[in-house]
Amino acid sequence: MRLALLVIALLVLAATSDTHDRTKKKTKKRRAPKPKQADAAKVLAMSHHQRGVMAHVQGDIDGAKVAFRQAIAVKPDFAYAYHRLGFMIQEQQQARLPASKGHRAGRRRDDIAMKGGVVAEDPIPLFRAAIRIDGSDEMPYHALGQALKDQRRLDEAAHVLQTATLLNPRSAQAYWGLGKLRALIVDEFDSDPDDPEDPSHYYQVAARLQPVEYRLYGPRVER
Repeated sequence: MRLALLVIALLVLAATSDTHDRTKKKTKKRRAPKPKQADAAKVLAMSHHQRGVMAHVQGDIDGAKVAFRQAIAVKPDFAYAYHRLGFMIQEQQQARLPASKGHRAGRRRDDIAMKGGVVAEDPIPLFRAAIRIDGSDEMPYHALGQALKDQRRLDEAAHVLQTATLLNPRSAQAYWGLGKLRALIVDEFDSDPDDPEDPSHYYQVAARLQPVEYRLYGPRVER
């Protein structure tokens, strides 16, 4: 009887060992799952984006623009890459404007203009693209409003900044931008504090929302 039990135990042990060996071999044959193509594109796009950010920090605007364009090429729905590329172009344009001449009217471009496969040097279509992809982020609205203001498209700029206040009613930056915009339209001698469209109204809202960053100075505001 004992001999029979011993034989059964040895058979069970052998079967268990054989099953373990087969499972181990199958495990070795399994390969790590390949990342999905969309995930790989996202990782690569983020790498280009990070390179663009570092180039900007180092003062290499042209290098940053190249990197952000590469991020967009890899991931065309990368909203923030459009925003950053537009910001780089806008920064270059503002640096080239003589202080005495201020903001000149620019030629209107409604959509992303392409010249030989390269995005034209106009930040407005890029900011619009960022908004189309992700309309919940208020930052492209601020940038678009400023770009339209630079091109003296004041009504469009006002509409964009008003939209930013709807997205975030506590956006002091949007109210401050509206005040600066209205100051281009309303002569300071015609200023009427009781008029809800008066620049001083927007300045007061900005100062109330962020008193540390925006300080009232009479009817004006400092930043």
